[in-house]
Amino acid sequence: MENQRQNYRHHFEPEETLRVELQLPGKRIVVSGELLDLSLGGMKLSLLNPPAELQSGKSVTARLVGRDAAHPVALDLVLPSRVVYLRPHEATIHCGLRFLPTASANANEAIERALSRFLLSEQRRKRSV
Repeated sequence: MENQRQNYRHHFEPEETLRVELQLPGKRIVVSGELLDLSLGGMKLSLLNPPAELQSGKSVTARLVGRDAAHPVALDLVLPSRVVYLRPHEATIHCGLRFLPTASANANEAIERALSRFLLSEQRRKRSV
C-alpha cells in the first residue's frame, strides 16, 4: 500500500508520549489519552475506555498538554480536530484525528509554526539519543 501522507509523522516511544485531552463540543466530558504519533495534519492517540459519544466523523478539540518524563515538554496547544477512526488495539482504542483549520488564518499559521517547531525539536532530540 502506498503512503499517502502529506507530512512527516513523528512516532513516540512509550516513555516519550505526550498527554492529550479531547473535549467534545457542548459536552463536559474530557477524554485523556497518550500521543502515539503526530504530524502537521493530525495525530494518533491511545485511549482507555472512550465514551460512546466519541465517534468517527465527530469534531473534537484536542489539547496537547506535554509530559513529565526524562525529556520534559511544556506544551499547551489546542487543536480543532475531527475523529477519522477508532480501532481496538490490545487493551486500548487507537484514535486517529485530522486537524481542522480555524476561522483565523493567523491562528492557523501560529498552530502550524508551533507544531513545526515541536516536531523539529523532537526529531533532533531523537537523533541525539
